[in-house]
Formats: sequence, C-alpha cells, structure tokens
Amino acid sequence: MMRPFQKAIVLALILLSALLECAAGAGPEPASWEDYTVVVTKNIFLRNRGSSSRRAEDAAREAPPAPPPEHYMMVRGTVQQGQEFLAFLEDIRTGTTSVLRVGEAVATGRLTAITLDNVEYESNGVAKTVMIGQNLEAQAASPLGMGELSEVVGSSQVPLSGTAGGKPASQEDTAVMERLRQRRQEEAGR
Repeated sequence: MMRPFQKAIVLALILLSALLECAAGAGPEPASWEDYTVVVTKNIFLRNRGSSSRRAEDAAREAPPAPPPEHYMMVRGTVQQGQEFLAFLEDIRTGTTSVLRVGEAVATGRLTAITLDNVEYESNGVAKTVMIGQNLEAQAASPLGMGELSEVVGSSQVPLSGTAGGKPASQEDTAVMERLRQRRQEEAGR
C-alpha cells in the first residue's frame, strides 16, 4: 500500500511529465484569416463570387457620377431694365431663384452675355448659348428623379399654383401635386 505522501509524489511526477509533453509538442497553430479566404472568395452561396476588390470596383462602376451644378441651374427668364439685362436662374433642387447680371458667377462659371432670348454661359473656357427653359448645360429641363421629387414635394417650396416650367399650372397638375404632397406627409408620419 502506498502512503499519502508517496501518492502525492507520483501524482506530481505524472503532472510534470504531462506538462513537459504539452510544451514540447505544442500541437498545431491556431487557424489564421488567410486559411479562410478561400471560403470568402469562392463562396458557392454568393451570386457574385469573386474577390472583394472586384466587388468594390463593380460597386464604383455601378454608382453614377453626380451631375455638375450646371445640371440643376435652369434659365427661367430674362428682362431688360433700361440698358441692362438681367437673367433669372432657378436652382431646381432648392427652388430658389437668383437674379444675375453679366459677369456674375453662377455654378462653376459666369454669365458673359444676356439677351431677351438667351444667356451666354462660360465655364472652364467653354462658352455655351443657353435658351430660356434650359439648364446651364444647354439641355432641355429634365424631370426630377423620384428621390428628388419626394424631397421637393415634401417641402413647402413647391407652389401648388402659378407657373411651372414657363407654362401656367392646370387644375389637373395642381390636383396631382396636392395628392403627392399628401402621400409624402402620410409616409413621413409613419
């Protein structure tokens, strides 16, 4: 029979040998992130498999570039006061109208001439003749996108009567605008 003192020594020797074995053969190293990159890049459950850099490039390609400020500045009219001509330009994002003279800066350029029919706009050394109803890119007014429309309709800057685009607003247009405004208020209230 072993005495308790002998049992403690045997147990201590067994523990010591087990610790030495663990220290000598520490076993496999823990897995690193590189071991799992194949799962991320070739995941069979993803529709668009590939490297994350390719996905970032695709996302950058899909996002349309923001239009220049000239896209949003519309020539709404011109007037002659004495010998001087003035131009009325509207920022369609905010609904604000500015009165400008020849030589004044607007968007990324300036007005070089104003007549009763058009304005001359120069930006980066390129001059354009812009007719009334066009934006400063000399393009016809484009309708607002759904995001821009909901922002404008939800604001108090959209008139329900008066003129829109140089033509008097009809009762039908006024009714449509009122329905859109009510729908936007209902959506905002949810």
